[in-house]
Amino acid sequence: MSAEMASALTGALTLLAAIWAGVTATRLYRVEQERDRARVAAERRSQAEQFAGWVSWVPQPHLAIDLPEGLRSPNLALRNANSVPVYDVTVRYFHGDIPAGEQSFSVISPTDSDTQHREIKSETMREVLLQPRPAATRLDLRVALSFTDARGRRWERDRQGRLRDFGTEA
Repeated sequence: MSAEMASALTGALTLLAAIWAGVTATRLYRVEQERDRARVAAERRSQAEQFAGWVSWVPQPHLAIDLPEGLRSPNLALRNANSVPVYDVTVRYFHGDIPAGEQSFSVISPTDSDTQHREIKSETMREVLLQPRPAATRLDLRVALSFTDARGRRWERDRQGRLRDFGTEA
């Protein structure tokens, strides 16, 4: 092999190694970018993920809706496990897939691991609960929540518990 061929082969191998290094660096850069995006999204969701609500059947006599004898009265359970409040909360009630009214709160304070129980103040929910039924009948009562976190981001937790980001308020 001549010196010129050896030099050309060395140059070609060096060029291939440089191309391979560039491709690998680009792939690693994209992986890191995706990790950064995922970290930012997780930070953005961190407060919203700690706020939830549901219809609770745990007896709360001071919050009970006056129902016929033998029927239990549900209440609204809210848990804000953050260290800061959430704001402009709208609770939408559902009986199965059917909307059953809504209720609003200006602020829900942090509750740590405790749950706040609130009276359900929806005439449609009252009507659903007053419908005659056997005492053992289970009602499919759910809530969807819309709220603003302390960072000013608007969120919705649908009646299946899925969280959706609506961005910052104007």
